Amino acid sequence: MFYDDLPIKFWLKTALKKNNFLQLTPIQEAAFKTLNFRPFNAIIFSPTGSGKTLSYLLPVLNNIDDKLQQLQCLVILPTHELTWQTYENFKKIAQFNTNIKIGLLTKQNIFNKPNHVLISTLATIKNELKASTINWKYLKIIVFDEADMLFDSTFITDINNIFAKMQLSQKKIKKIFLSASLTVDQINFYKKIAHPLKFIHTAKRLFTNDRIKHIVVYKKNDQHQFQILKEFIPLLETYFCIIFANKKEDVEKIYQWLVKIRRNVAILHNELNQSFRKQIFHKLKNNEYKYLVCSDLMARGIDLPNVSDVISYDLPQENLWYLHRCGRTARNRNFGRSFAIYCRENQKKIDKLSKHVKWNYWLLEQKGIKKMNDENNFKYQIPLTDKQQKEIRKIYNNKSLRIKPGYKKKIREKIFRIRQKSKRKYLDRKYQKITKRIKNEI
Repeated sequence: MFYDDLPIKFWLKTALKKNNFLQLTPIQEAAFKTLNFRPFNAIIFSPTGSGKTLSYLLPVLNNIDDKLQQLQCLVILPTHELTWQTYENFKKIAQFNTNIKIGLLTKQNIFNKPNHVLISTLATIKNELKASTINWKYLKIIVFDEADMLFDSTFITDINNIFAKMQLSQKKIKKIFLSASLTVDQINFYKKIAHPLKFIHTAKRLFTNDRIKHIVVYKKNDQHQFQILKEFIPLLETYFCIIFANKKEDVEKIYQWLVKIRRNVAILHNELNQSFRKQIFHKLKNNEYKYLVCSDLMARGIDLPNVSDVISYDLPQENLWYLHRCGRTARNRNFGRSFAIYCRENQKKIDKLSKHVKWNYWLLEQKGIKKMNDENNFKYQIPLTDKQQKEIRKIYNNKSLRIKPGYKKKIREKIFRIRQKSKRKYLDRKYQKITKRIKNEI
């Protein structure tokens, strides 16, 4: 469906044309049909990069009464970066109707006049309720964007407290939950605070973006992933690349190294102060950097322009977080690549993800990158047990071996035998799994 065909106010059609929005994505069309004429409690579930923000932004603005100068919609997000981005998206559209006011609630912002739409984090809303400076009487919609990040044991208590302090009936307020990942527990939880609840989705499974190519980067000899990254980055042709790491220490280390080799790079993680993060975020929006090194702070909902590549320095514990990471690329019908740097710690996670994504394999060699055709060519080291690693360390630390002639060759032979033993056990387990599966099929 095209935006011109939508039964929306004329100024909204003008805004969409001016912003080059011509055609609805499947989730936008499904959400608009459900929410436009009569607001419902709803879950909007769709993969990253499918246009979920506009799927609720349009029905919300179309239902705003611009003659009533009172707050009518509250949008709650988990991070400040997401609030800034959502605020800018609303402003892009709302600027074509000067009667509609959009507000971004932060600790610093004090509003003299009411806004029709207010955007904030849950923590800031809780602080505002203590101050009691906003009139909630005419509020009719609350949107929980990236709702699964807000989902924890304290969430339901916070929501109940918010409604109690607003002095509003929960039944009168329509609630919209948006997420790229959902569990049964979360759905049941949302039903408790929003009933009846409509489920709006177009995806049959989580990993649906076929425009992303998933690639494992590795070396034949056993090396630390930082060494692999140092060899890989100079060979990577990229327009804009995000590098994710689990630990703040690794984020800092990678950032310092990229600065040292004179790459145009930015850094973001939770422990940086809010004003610095905001400054970096706006520069990223303006394409002022080629690389961004960050924690999973930037893995959720952030829509940065022209992300061609994503690198996972180490893989997250949960598969869903990998989904959110790779979702930073291939947005708005573009194509992208998601790289995973191989190390022994990542092996099990790579195997788990192979149920959802098709891995390609790039081998780093002295001459450059060799693209392997399939998994059989993926010559990675079989993971060693702690006991086997201790045995290898003992061999290296055994000074008596170094006295004898040809000691280097003997050390190599001993380590080779340990690795071969590990490999045989690994292949035996794999063979048993295959035979078991064949028996079940028969």
